[in-house]
Formats: sequence, structure tokens, C-alpha cells
Amino acid sequence: MVFTAVLSVMMGWLGYRSYSNSLLERYQVYVDSFIKIAMSEIDGDDLRACIDTLQESEGLKRLQLTLNTFKERSEMQFIYMVYFPDGNDPTRMNYVLNAFTEQEFLEEPETINSLGDPVGEGDFDENMRRLFYNSLMDDSDKTAIRFLVNDSEFGYMMTGYVPVLDAAGRPVCVLAMDVSMDQIKENMRSYLMTVAIGAVALLAVFLLIFITIMNRSVVQPIMSLARSAQHFVRQTNEVEDPSQLSFQEVAVQTRDEIELLANSLNHMTREIKNYMVNLAAMSAERERIGAELDLAKQIQSNIFPTVFPAFPNRTEFDIYANRTTLVGDGSFYDFFLIDRHRLCLVVGEASGKGIPATMFAVLAAANIRSFARLGYQPYRIVLETNNQLSQNNTEGLTVSVFVGIVDLRTGEMDYVNAGMPTTLVKRAGAAFEEVNEVTSFVLANMENVNFQQNRLELMQGDMLMVYSAGVARTKNKDGDEFSEPYVTIQLNETIKREYELEKILEGMKETLIEFSSGAEHTAGGAMLIFRFLG
Repeated sequence: MVFTAVLSVMMGWLGYRSYSNSLLERYQVYVDSFIKIAMSEIDGDDLRACIDTLQESEGLKRLQLTLNTFKERSEMQFIYMVYFPDGNDPTRMNYVLNAFTEQEFLEEPETINSLGDPVGEGDFDENMRRLFYNSLMDDSDKTAIRFLVNDSEFGYMMTGYVPVLDAAGRPVCVLAMDVSMDQIKENMRSYLMTVAIGAVALLAVFLLIFITIMNRSVVQPIMSLARSAQHFVRQTNEVEDPSQLSFQEVAVQTRDEIELLANSLNHMTREIKNYMVNLAAMSAERERIGAELDLAKQIQSNIFPTVFPAFPNRTEFDIYANRTTLVGDGSFYDFFLIDRHRLCLVVGEASGKGIPATMFAVLAAANIRSFARLGYQPYRIVLETNNQLSQNNTEGLTVSVFVGIVDLRTGEMDYVNAGMPTTLVKRAGAAFEEVNEVTSFVLANMENVNFQQNRLELMQGDMLMVYSAGVARTKNKDGDEFSEPYVTIQLNETIKREYELEKILEGMKETLIEFSSGAEHTAGGAMLIFRFLG
């Protein structure tokens, strides 16, 4: 709707400018033709003699009659000739003549000026006097006809003027013709009113169509999904036996992300029910996992931490994370305290786009959080999460992920890098550089895959940077990727001018946005930065 309004305003403005310029050009051609005809009747030497003697010659009288005829038979409002008696004083200006109609001669004889009459103070403004004077003093093309559009007490006018020269090429006086353009204002006012009414009508029609389409294709399906989800959640609170849970599947045929959401919700709810059935027979340890995984069914909730500082009462570390694009690309981050002395860091990215990738990312993050809370090491967390994601992965989605656990007492971090870009570390007094580590396979391809665990020792003041592959895959309008080496280069440039973690990542985000400006499609990603303070 906003786009339609902006487009209507732009089209109206362009139409206004085009129409206005067209009318101005027509008026210029009109005035230009009359000035050229009048110039063909003017004898510059004769005019100079008349001005010097202040005596009207026969030639000047014929010129007066000719210009009177022009004014009588044309749309010219004023036709006049003026000169400057003192070539060094641009403030004094006298008339050679001004044309008049027969009606003006009879009804307004006081408005008629003769040779040598001084120009009245209200006849011309200072700007027009200066333009007339400059046209006589200018050494460039003095035969060129000049134009001025002026809105004064006499109305909205276009003035065309040209210097009159004698045989020796010396300036004698200025011939000027004024044509009223008040009709342009009236036409423009009518045009703008028509455009405004049309824009309002267009917006009203568009709004009606938009509301109808949104109601049918978005609002109603989402309300059905919400009712179904609420019914299922209500049952989970009321029914003790998970096998007795029933879910009202929602059939949506919109052929877009809403349909994908409905299908994914139906699939996820079936999986949750199966998982809850299995969970009921497991030990208390497995029940804790189920409590964490239950978060996955809350599709509309935001699982990513967004409040910073995240741990205002902790002085051993500082952390900040953000995403470079809106929800829909499968990238995610998470961080949480397992206990008082252990902090879990998670950055990942699910393959694909839209709702399926987002839901798969939610499921992966929930599994990682659940297994971490059980006290598992990073390799075990990733292994168990991989087994869960590989089951019934009919869409063939995968997840690349970084999972690290930092001992806040010692700075030691055990972590697994499964398909993510190389981890970056900045030691105190040095720049960010890549860590020598072992990278494992991505998750959800097959079950029971072994993952290599790495160890990194952080000293006081050291920083850790983890980002998803989507950041490096960001493309510009020419199709060039941002690339992992360039991420390191830009990160080191950013820390030269920023110290706070939030400003560092926001600076990186601005760099990515500027890099991808003009690109039709670009990847999105997540970034997390951690500083160990000891």
C-alpha cells in the first residue's frame, strides 16, 4: 500500500513536471517568434539617434504601430523597449516605447509611456533591471533571446528579452515582451487535483483487494493454525497419556509459505506426539530433554536472545549476537548458562529457505539446548542432536553448527565445528585470526556420525568470533561473494574503531548491508562475538 502511494505521488510529480515543461517550451517558442519578427523591423542606428535626441523618427513611429498591432492581435500582455541613459548606472532605466491597444489608449492613457519617460519604481523589480542591464553589458552572444519566468504583482509571466544593437554592434536598448502564464497555474492545479483523486481511488481499491487477499490467504489460514495449535497445547496440559493426544490437522492450499507452515506444523506436531510417547517410557534424564524440546512446538515464539546485555550481573565475560537478515533463512544463534561456571555458545544455519528452514533451525536449537543442559560435552551434544535431526528428515535438510562450552573460571573452551566457517580468535594486543581446528560434517545427513571436539584456551581480554556460512556467502550486485577471508579483514578494520561488542557486530552488519546493496538475492547469517574477561 505504501509502495502504491509512493508510486502514485512519483507518477503525478513526473507528469506535473513533464506537462509544466511542455507548456513552458510552447510559451518560449511563442514569445521567441514574435521577438524575432519585431527585431526584423527595428533599425538600431535609428533608435540610437532617437534616444540621443529624444526625438521620435518616422521609423520609431512605424515601430510603435507595428508593436501595437502585435499586442492587439496576440496574447502578449506587455511589449516595451527600455534603455539605460547612464551606462554605468543600472538603477536608472527609461522607456523607448511601450505598445498599447486601442482600448488601453482610450481607457488607461496614463499607462502609456513615450521616448525618454523614466521607468517607474513599481514597473520592474531589481532582478529584472539587473538582467536587462547585464544583457546589454554582456560580451557574449548579444543577439540571443533570453527568457525569465517571474511571479510578481502583475501575475505569473514569462518575459522574453533581447538587446537591440546598432550597425557597429553596440547595444542600444532592450526589446522585451511579457506573456501571462496564469493559465499554467490553473491547469496545474486541475492536474494535481485529478492526480490526487486518482491516487486516493487507486489506494482505496488496492486496500480493498489487499484486505480481501490477506484475509483469504493469510489471516484465515493462520487463525486455523492458531486454533489447532491451541487445541493441541490444551490437550498436552489435560491428557496424561501422550498416546491419547489428538491433533486437528489443518489443510491449507495457498501454494506459498503459509501452506509450508501448515504442512510443517502438522508434521512437527506428529513428531512431537511420537516423541512424547517415547519420552513417557524413558528415564528422568530423557524427560528433561523432552521439557526442553517442547519449546519447538511454539512456532511463533522467538527463540533467539535479543536482550543485551544478556548477563548484566556477570563480570567474567561479555557477549553479543545478531542476525544479518530477517527470519526465513535458517540461521540461528543461542547462548545460555549450563551452570554458574559454564556458558554454552551456539551458532548455526539450516539449509534451504522459508518456513521449513526456520522450523528445522528451531528444532536443532532446542535439541542442542536440551542436551547441553544434561551436562554433555560438545561432541555428545552434536552427536545426539544429529541423531534426532536425521530421523524422518524427509525433506533432506541439513544443519551446520558451532557448539562450544566455555569454563568461565579458566577460559578453556571445548567446541565442535560442524560445517561452519573457521573460528576466529583475537588475542590481547593482536588481530583476529583463524584457529587451527578440525571441522566435522554437517548434521542431519545420517545417524551415529562421530564429531571431532576441539579445545581453545582463552586468556583475559581474548575475543572469539563465530559466524554462519551465510555471512560469507553474501553477494553484491555483481555476484561476488563476501568470502571468509574478507570477513576477517573487515572484522579487524572494525575493531580499530570500535571496542564494544554490540558496535563491532553492528558495524559488520552495516558493512554487509552496504556490500549487498543492489543485489537481487543474497544470503543471510548469524554472528556471535564473545570476550573473556577472566
